[in-house]
Formats: sequence, C-alpha cells, structure tokens
Amino acid sequence: MNNLQKIDFFSDNYFDLARENMVLRQLIPFGVKNPDLLQAFSHVPRELFLEEHQKQTAYADSLIPRMFRGIMLSPHFLGRMLEEASLDGQGKAMIIGGGSGYTAALLSSLMSLVFLLESHKVLALRAEENMKTLGLDNVFIIQGPLAEGLASHASFDLILIEGAVDRIPPMIFDQLSCEGVLLTFMARGPFIKEAMCFKKHKSSWTSKVLFEGNVPTLQAFSKERIFSF
Repeated sequence: MNNLQKIDFFSDNYFDLARENMVLRQLIPFGVKNPDLLQAFSHVPRELFLEEHQKQTAYADSLIPRMFRGIMLSPHFLGRMLEEASLDGQGKAMIIGGGSGYTAALLSSLMSLVFLLESHKVLALRAEENMKTLGLDNVFIIQGPLAEGLASHASFDLILIEGAVDRIPPMIFDQLSCEGVLLTFMARGPFIKEAMCFKKHKSSWTSKVLFEGNVPTLQAFSKERIFSF
C-alpha cells in the first residue's frame, strides 16, 4: 500500500503533506528509526528556515544553499547522522555552523539544552528570530568563530558540525563529554566526504563511517584555515 500523499503546492496543507512524505520517503528508508527523532522531523517546519524563493523545495531530498556559506543538509543525511546520538530528552548539544537554526529546532525536543554556534551575524539573528517564532526556550544562539567551539559551555553530549571538515581541532574534541558523540563529514578528497560518528570513552575514541556524501567543506575547518599562522 502506498502511504504517500499527492501534493499540490497551492493547497493550504502543502507543507504538512510534504513533511509527512519526507519522513516516509527519505528518512525511514535511509535507516532513521528513532521514533522521537522522526516525530521531530514531522513537526518542525523546515520551510521557516529558508529564503522565500527556496520554500517550495524545503522538503526536497537535496542540499540547499545557505546565505553567506555552506548548505542545509538534506533531510536524510541529517536524520541518519542524528540516529547515532542518544536523543532521550536529556543532555546538552552544540551545533557548529547551524545557520538559521533548523537542526537546533529539531534537537530542542530531544535534548535538555541546545547551543547553536554561528559565525555570521545575520544568520545568528535569524536563528534567534526563528526560535522565538517557535517558542523554543532551551536553544541558545551564540555568534563566534566556529573552529573554537564553546569551551565555556562544555561539556557536550552531542556535537554536530554542519558541513565537511578537513580536520577537527583538538579543542572541539575536548569539549565532548565522556560517552559523547561528535558527528560531521570528513573530507577524503575534493569530491569524497564521509559522514562520521566519533564517540569519546574514558581513555579512547571509536569512530565509524556512516555513508558518503558530497558536502561542501566549511571554511573554518579547511586545511588553509587550520594550519595558518
């Protein structure tokens, strides 16, 4: 039986149907199983976080360019990565390069506290407006350098870097709690990026590759920026 809804962009419930189809067609087939995570995806209005001309494709299964830099991860990329985290309504998360706040809004119902670190003032202000619109009071937006993280608010049970990196600075790893998870894309070449899950233990680390995806490298985590003196 086909559970997908036919969508008419001019209908009043276009975005509701598109959100439901996103969960059924993109997230579940790609291995997203956490019911609380799926519920968050089905309730947070992704269109709110996009420019007016992008709203019609808010639920397309593709990367969406952001103002200034980077992209909004496609729903199935983001969902599959977050599936690796412990999302039980407890703990503290840091999202690095979170743009206008979509991922922060998703995590607001899945973590106790969510910190969004964004380097661009306009995006940070927009994220604040979006949190107010949704009435989310456990998400905190901080403008600052992405590669430094938020040491004053550490430690974090989840760190998500929204984009690809050439290298993760040690100070970012240091801000992760014991048994915490760090999620990002690691650049393995100009066109090969691997979605990675790193987990911190008392005296060691474990890591695993989740999938491949061609995601742009964040300038703050590029080799040129990291190794500049």
